[in-house]
Amino acid sequence: MLKQVSTLRLLFAVGVLGAVVGTSTALHLTESTHSVSRQRVSSMDLPPHSACGQNQTPMGYIAYLKPGQTPASLSAEGLSVTPLTALAQTPPTVLVGPPVVETTGSSAPALVGPAPSGAAAYGLVYPQASEPSLRSCDYQLADSTADAAYVSGAEAVLLSNGLVTQKQLETDPIFFVSDDPLDPSLYIVTVKVLGASMVAPPNTPPGVTILSTLSYAALVLRSSSVAVAFGRAPW
Repeated sequence: MLKQVSTLRLLFAVGVLGAVVGTSTALHLTESTHSVSRQRVSSMDLPPHSACGQNQTPMGYIAYLKPGQTPASLSAEGLSVTPLTALAQTPPTVLVGPPVVETTGSSAPALVGPAPSGAAAYGLVYPQASEPSLRSCDYQLADSTADAAYVSGAEAVLLSNGLVTQKQLETDPIFFVSDDPLDPSLYIVTVKVLGASMVAPPNTPPGVTILSTLSYAALVLRSSSVAVAFGRAPW
């Protein structure tokens, strides 16, 4: 698994230091006729001041559908829902996000509003796993060898199904290894890659191209690192 860090990496617009929120765009420095200094955005690249994995904000949640329900059932409730394609005998599973959550006092974040009526069970998904050896705020996991097998399992299923290319996985990918709150035998591996260029705002500096970000997720067995489900991620 090759991870190549570019000279300019804007991971997320808000909350990358200790929390995570999704975004649809990323900045990527490209060659230009202008002379543009290639430098890292250090405030975005450094780990948080607090211990990595603490005070996390949920990225979204995972849900099992009730019998007879479909992803469209949850979408009709105003939720951003993506179904997962099962490769093994697993319950019909969807990813939902980003959630609206609140925290009261020292309690864990809870969903605001009622649970989706079409969900038989659901749980919040956090960017960091509870296993200390899997925690990394590098977000390309260059400092965590324990994550490598799970990320490789996710990359393999996404590659074999044509969702990502090897080049995308080598150019500023972002990874999260998260607990599956509904199944302790699984990890949820999020893979974010750069997509096509977008129309840049008028005040964009010369030499900077706005690229879309594509997000995918795979459910990977803790025991073997084999993916049992995959699909788009709504975070």
